[in-house]
Amino acid sequence: MELFLSFLSASWSILTESAFYIFLGCFAAGMLKAFLPRDFVSSHLGKPGPASVIKAAILGVPLPL
Repeated sequence: MELFLSFLSASWSILTESAFYIFLGCFAAGMLKAFLPRDFVSSHLGKPGPASVIKAAILGVPLPL
């Protein structure tokens, strides 16, 4: 039981420390969804080929930061 409570305590600590960044990421995604037209995103990232993969990788690099 002590191991389970320790696990819950550590999980809660991680959640509270990362909550601001999760909120910030959701807010940024909402702003992009609200202000960028769907055609813009699909025209840059929806085409098959290496260019769209490179663009998606460049846009995805700052996400873990």
